[in-house]
This record gives sequence, C-alpha cells and structure tokens, in this order.
Amino acid sequence: MRIQNLFDAPTRRADVETLIAEHFPKGHSTPSLFPVASEFAPLLQTANSKNVYFIEEDGMIIATLSWKAFDVSSKEGTLRVAALGLVLTHPEHRGKGFSTALMKHAETIALDEGCSLMFLWSDLIDHYLHRGYLLIGGELNISIDANVAPAPASNSAKLKNFDVESALKLYQSMKLGPRRSKWIYNYFLSLPSVYALQTEKAYLLAGKARDLNNVIHELVGDPSDYSFLVASLLAQIATQDSKLQINLQVPTAHPHANEIQKLWGVTQQGPWVFAKILNYAQIMSFLSHSLKPYGLKIDSQQGKWRLIKGSSLQNSAVLFESGDAGHMLQIFWSPWPIQQLEGLPENVKSALSAWQVPSIYFWGMDSV
Repeated sequence: MRIQNLFDAPTRRADVETLIAEHFPKGHSTPSLFPVASEFAPLLQTANSKNVYFIEEDGMIIATLSWKAFDVSSKEGTLRVAALGLVLTHPEHRGKGFSTALMKHAETIALDEGCSLMFLWSDLIDHYLHRGYLLIGGELNISIDANVAPAPASNSAKLKNFDVESALKLYQSMKLGPRRSKWIYNYFLSLPSVYALQTEKAYLLAGKARDLNNVIHELVGDPSDYSFLVASLLAQIATQDSKLQINLQVPTAHPHANEIQKLWGVTQQGPWVFAKILNYAQIMSFLSHSLKPYGLKIDSQQGKWRLIKGSSLQNSAVLFESGDAGHMLQIFWSPWPIQQLEGLPENVKSALSAWQVPSIYFWGMDSV
C-alpha cells in the first residue's frame, strides 16, 4: 500500500478533488459549479499539498486524507496541534484499512513536524475510538424552525455591514480558540450560501457551501444581540424557503452556552471532537506553564499524572491522579463542564469545579 501526497504528485489533484466532490460528506447537498478546493481551502490549498495524502489502486484514487498544523497559545507558551479532515475512502473500497493507514501516516508526519495532538471532528464515534482517539467533546446542535423561533428581545440592535476587523476583535475578546487571522473570515465570505450578519456587539456566520449548508456555525459577541441576529437571518432566508429550518451549532464550551440554550433549547449533541496524543512530554510542559498562574501544577510519576493545587509541599493537595491520559485531555480540552465528564469521581469533580480549572478547548478547529 503506497501513500502519496499532492506535493510530490500534483497531477493527481483533480482526481483527489473528484473523489471528495462525489463522496464527501454524506447527507449534504453539493452546490453546483463550486470546486472543493475552494470549499475546503485551508486543507486543500496548494501551500498545504504535502499534507494531502491519497492511495490509488489500478490508476484510481480510492482514499484520501488531509491535515493542517495550528498553533494554540496561552500567555505562557504555544502548543502545535494538527487538525485532521477530509478522511474519505471510496464506497467500493471501504473496510480494507485504507483510512487507518492514512491516519497512521499523518500522525507520524505530524509528530515529526512538532505537533503534540491530532484533532478531528466526526459523527463516527466507534470508528475513531477503535483507532486510539479519545472522545473529548462535542457541540450543541439546535434546530430552529422559522415558524416557532422566539421573537428577538426588544433592544436597539441594528445590522451593519460585516466588517472583518471588528469581527476578529469580537472573536478574540471571547477567547474562543486558536489564533485566527483575517484570512479565515475572507475565506468564509468567499463561499457560496454564506450569510454574515453583524451588529455593533455581535456577529453570526451561517452556511459554508455543502459542509454547513443552513447551519449557523459562529455566534459571537454580546448574547443580548443573538436572538436579533438569528431572527434577521431567518427573515433573509425565509424568502427562499417557506418551510425553513436551520441548525445552530456551538461548542458546549461557548461562554454564553447557557443563554443560547434558554433561547432555543437543545435537541441533540454532535458532531464530536476527537483527539490523539502524539507527544505526551510536550503536552505536560505546556500545561505546567499554563496552569501556573492559577496556583495549579501538573506532574507525572510512574505512569500516572497528578493535578496539584498549592505552590509548596506543606500547602499542596492532589486534586486528581490518574494513569489514563484521556482524563487529562477531558479536563483541559473538553468543551463539557467538569460536572458532566464521565469517569471522574464525584469528589474530584467538586474539587476541580471549585478550583475553576482553566479550559484550553480549541473552538475553531472545525474551520478546516
């Protein structure tokens, strides 16, 4: 089984993109005359060609996968992580281990290039759990019917022209995930079926070609403007679809998740975010520096890691000890509140909640 990449074999780009266009993702309509290279630009752009892998058999591209590196920063340091996407095998060739081989190859290269974690979003829980990935979070998935959506609260909110500079400031002020540049907003705005609505205090992004058609995937800023933004979106789309129903997807780690649920409720959770540890030592170092301002420290001894509060031996106390690295990822990277984490003792949940352990959840990794 030979794994190639588009940097070394650029003439196969059209065939890889055809496989993606015809078979990824399931359940979404494909906008006509819109190339997947533009739809999934962060992964498929030419500059990322060396990280677009494929397998061919008898001259036919039968499987592909792409990944891209991101830097996630705290005040004390930066951690390099890899975002995995477009994992796809042709329907007639599934069940033969092609995607597993591509994932192992991507993990090896990402580790060699300094990445400590591999992340991806998917609905295929069992598939990734069986391949060594840990389920560490998900999103709130809310269905909003145009005919029953609550009326916006009475306020002075008014729509303005979408401005990338001010949207970026709102995003950064909420500390929502990896560092983001103007480029990612311009990329979203270039896609078909995208709605970008903004007030002075908040903004909304909905649609992303086939990937997030009729889905609000960013709702950022002051929650007092959220219902106004959603009602404005519904009013714009309703002229095209009298039976309109849209979905709102936000991480449960969203700073205003409670307000969002009060407005529209929650119908289900998902998609899910998975992670695989590539470099344990780098993660431990990053966490140690990030936790120091909170009066916390982390260490690892004899195959176990410990979360400790207090700066001296006399005043320190072990909040949590575990031999399962998945617990560490849950506590620091999961979008779920501490009290909702499975597998943690109740007394540990209480101690961690009381101590306000900081979340380092990477909202925005789904931008790939």
